[in-house]
Amino acid sequence: MLESHEFLDTAERNGRMPAIDRWVIRALLVWMQRNRERWADANAVFSVNLSGRSVVRPDFRDYLEQTEKAIDIQTRPKLFRPPGGVAWPRQLRVARSRGYMCVLGSAYANDPIHPPVWYIRGWIEKNLLPGAIVILHDGISDPTRSIQALPHILAAGRQKGLRFISVGALMRSAVDQLDRATISDAL
Repeated sequence: MLESHEFLDTAERNGRMPAIDRWVIRALLVWMQRNRERWADANAVFSVNLSGRSVVRPDFRDYLEQTEKAIDIQTRPKLFRPPGGVAWPRQLRVARSRGYMCVLGSAYANDPIHPPVWYIRGWIEKNLLPGAIVILHDGISDPTRSIQALPHILAAGRQKGLRFISVGALMRSAVDQLDRATISDAL
């Protein structure tokens, strides 16, 4: 049995990632249709990891655009986190041309390779500063260590006087502040 990163590396080398990425997007859409009552009124933010090679292909970009229209995300903040946290210029140009804003993490312990809990905790806690974006994965083959580290990371952040919110909530707050500033400027 291959580890997830071995499978993805092999699929990437053999040009199979666009098909896999399409399958992942379809699976999300099916879940969204079947579970609308769980997310429709929750200001939900969905995250899908896509191959960096997929997002620069014109046929894949067209597919992604059709998908965006199908799930009506035209007016919501659309966020893009480059694969592996590495922002290549071509990927950024494509993301920006589609209305996505690039978001990078600043506290990332590379948990998909399953480091020990103490390492995940230590690395993230060391990087907990105001405005830090923490990245932990729950969709990896075994998220146990990330999940075990999370309560300790949250406690360490609270001890530093920090509060945790999702990137989606942060974006909504920023948009609300801009709207209020625009309204008060107009008055």
